[in-house]
Amino acid sequence: MIIDILTKKLNEILDYGISFRVIPSNRPELCDYQSDDVFKLAKLEHKSPIELGNKIVEEINQIDDFSSYFNSVTFAPPGFINIKVSEELINHVLEEMNEKPKFNLKTSENVETFVLDYGGPNIAKPLHVGHMRTAIVGESIKRIIKYMGHKTISDVHLGDYGLQIGQVIYGIQQDHKKIEDITLDYLEQTYPKISGLCKENDEIKEEHFLIDATYRQFFTKEKCSKGMYYMDKTPDPGYFVKNKVFAKELIKNGFIKLNEEVAKEYGEPFYLSSLKLGEKPNKKINYYDNIINSNEDYKYNKDELEENDINKMFR
Repeated sequence: MIIDILTKKLNEILDYGISFRVIPSNRPELCDYQSDDVFKLAKLEHKSPIELGNKIVEEINQIDDFSSYFNSVTFAPPGFINIKVSEELINHVLEEMNEKPKFNLKTSENVETFVLDYGGPNIAKPLHVGHMRTAIVGESIKRIIKYMGHKTISDVHLGDYGLQIGQVIYGIQQDHKKIEDITLDYLEQTYPKISGLCKENDEIKEEHFLIDATYRQFFTKEKCSKGMYYMDKTPDPGYFVKNKVFAKELIKNGFIKLNEEVAKEYGEPFYLSSLKLGEKPNKKINYYDNIINSNEDYKYNKDELEENDINKMFR
């Protein structure tokens, strides 16, 4: 709206046989808007753009209602007219917007659906004010998109199950801590310590174990058969995979010996879900390699599990 007003005003003031356009400045520290049509005019009149630019700026600065539109208009070599708008113009535009439906916003004719995922802090670590940033930015973007007439699907993923929580539980088990003795300071120290120990273990044997305490959250029979996931507190663990023994063992203990068959049973529902969400099919997908190579923290050997009695962690 401001651009239209400034463009109209410039072309009322300047009579050079061309139409001057106004664009947002890419250097907001210098000005609000710019016009670079001095270059075009210089070619037509075979004159120096600096000479023409200074002349144009002088003309603009001499108009009677200058303050109604401009705070300042200056020339920047080699050929830019820099414009700072006046508070009077801003107030005028805001008043007009306030009188019109949706502040004169042009809603989109083609309604689309936007999926936004924001937030997602690691809850094994303490939250701080910095975590609010993505939540505020994400929520603001969502509201703007909805205000423009589009549909939105938004979510803040809370990692309240999974590897990081398993590592914290493991640390608590190692230290033989009682629930009433656990403090925030203790948790702050435990998670990075255990996470670091997991990453430092390079002696990974051929037997790998998949550890996942999130499994119970994701699937039910009806949804998974269609490749869709959602949170549910009480699904039947055997419904969503062919191998019920595998599903029940993983949910009961939080871990299971990893081989290609298990990897496929575990990974395929996630893959089907991704297809429903618009991901492209991958005919060469290798579930076992994906789990082993995507995250070092998935690698545990049998001796470690037995030594630390990891069964007790998830019961």
